[in-house]
Amino acid sequence: MESAAVADPDRAAPGEHGVIVAATGPPVIMLLAALDVAVPAWAMSMYGKRPDELAAQAARDAEHLAAEVILLRAASSSAVTPAGFTALARSIALLALAPGGTDLFGRHWEFR
Repeated sequence: MESAAVADPDRAAPGEHGVIVAATGPPVIMLLAALDVAVPAWAMSMYGKRPDELAAQAARDAEHLAAEVILLRAASSSAVTPAGFTALARSIALLALAPGGTDLFGRHWEFR
């Protein structure tokens, strides 16, 4: 399995396509480092699953991430809950398994 999660200036920039990266510095660097480990692990765990199973998981994760954003805005906080991080990593992994992968946080994620 090939994987790529590297910054590529020719790819979508943070904030493009509705993605907003509100901060830089150590917290964001730590988030990206954690995603660099979690996303490939989730992608590997999804191989062999039926498309309907993946679609159902994507729908659950989308609902969780939407709720997380609403709660963070209401609390004026930038902290992400462990469940929110898991939903984010799993969502990126799902998108990275699609042909062409996905661009997010200034990185291209793709697993073949």
